[in-house]
Amino acid sequence: MSAERIADEPEKPKRPRRQPRGPRRTMPMAQQLDRERVLSPAAASASTTPLTETDFAALSAVRERTVARAREAAADYRLLARLYVEQDSGDEARLAAELAEIRVGIALNCSIIRAGRALEGAHRAATCLPGALARLERGELTAAQFDYLLFSTRAVSEKTLALADPLIAEWEFDGEPEKVDKAIRELAAYLRELDEDTPPAPVQDVRLLPPSPDKPGTMTVQVDGSVPEMVSMIKRLDRAAEDVQRAQAAALESGDRIPLDIDGEVAESGIPMPRAMIRSLLMSRAEFSLDGAEATTPRFQLFVQVPALSLLGQSHVGGMIDGIHPIPVAMARDLAGRSATWMRILTDPASGAILPLKADRYKPSTEMLRHLRMRHVLCAAPGCTRRTAQRSEADHIEEFDHHSPADGGRTDLENLHLLCRRHHQVKTAKLIDPKRTRPPRPGRSPGATEWAIGTDRTAVTATDDVDLLSAHDARVWLAAWRRSHPDDADNPGCSPSAVDP
Repeated sequence: MSAERIADEPEKPKRPRRQPRGPRRTMPMAQQLDRERVLSPAAASASTTPLTETDFAALSAVRERTVARAREAAADYRLLARLYVEQDSGDEARLAAELAEIRVGIALNCSIIRAGRALEGAHRAATCLPGALARLERGELTAAQFDYLLFSTRAVSEKTLALADPLIAEWEFDGEPEKVDKAIRELAAYLRELDEDTPPAPVQDVRLLPPSPDKPGTMTVQVDGSVPEMVSMIKRLDRAAEDVQRAQAAALESGDRIPLDIDGEVAESGIPMPRAMIRSLLMSRAEFSLDGAEATTPRFQLFVQVPALSLLGQSHVGGMIDGIHPIPVAMARDLAGRSATWMRILTDPASGAILPLKADRYKPSTEMLRHLRMRHVLCAAPGCTRRTAQRSEADHIEEFDHHSPADGGRTDLENLHLLCRRHHQVKTAKLIDPKRTRPPRPGRSPGATEWAIGTDRTAVTATDDVDLLSAHDARVWLAAWRRSHPDDADNPGCSPSAVDP
């Protein structure tokens, strides 16, 4: 069929999607377990172990706690909805929303990002789904089911989400969770179609996903983009990997230089790399086109932090990339062995606190910034998870007085921390106010900063980052030294107080 013929054919009218039907049979979650139903011969024959009175009492208690959690979740949603601040275009509203996220993060003991999501979800639940929220409060939905409802409809506009409430009101839950999950997925698809008049732009994002315990020393980069862009990129990557693999095979036969054989593994094995490995190497070594923009020198280098005892082969404590991402000890040794520059960082053997450097100049030196980066791997604001290795600004805890420097805060490590740009602006607006309350105490504890939040001056204390594995390693080695050198018991460096906080 030609393209001209396709263009001439009239477009078929789009068939409207029918409203999704939820589950129908009724057994409210709040209803007590039916003892006859649970202990019926059919139920007993389906189980190899008969249900005892004790087991039935345990099941009833679990059901009651599930209902209680649903009611508590509904109460949390209503409370959080009252704290939600609409982020308008104005700076004042944006700063107020930032302050609300910090406060909620403190209350929930979670990151600011999670706090923002919790506030947004609570606002949508109370505003768009009041009927469903009431059913959660009555124990007819579980807290997990309501969370899944909010998660599945997070991309739907508030106006369209409000249309779901009368549909959910007709649902009756029968204790079969797979039917509820299926109904929620159908509802989310239906609502997205209603939103198609103003379809959202394709997400364009690149993010680093948390490391998986199943793949030590490995991390995943997720790239989001439009379907045509992503398909084109993968095809180009596949074609390049195929070319490299073919060139490796030819080089093995001719004896020429083997392309992309970084560690000599292809030459040693005599087998070209798997295509998946070649794709990963090509992506990690890719050069980026800036379209004429000037490339700047990165503010920080890539830091690999590894204990000295691990480098000497006397410990199995692994290393850290940029103070955040753990790597196996073998990988840390390999990276250290290939590095041209080593930097010594002293940590307290008891608390793991990174010991301060001596510095007293106005503009933080390179050494000071490196030390701050180790002490504040993340933005120093309470609950913030933005990494300082990317975009951060050195900030005076006690403000520097440009008119009278002697009367203001000093430019030393105890009066400096790293903040992301957003929370530096919030601090400049006087909505958060830090105060250094305790310097690192050798042998006891790391330093601490007290933050006053908002005009009501709600206080929360944040401690400096510590290297807990090195501290544990030091305790183990000092304890071993004391056992093997009892004559040195009088040495204060080997006394219990030297390693115990």
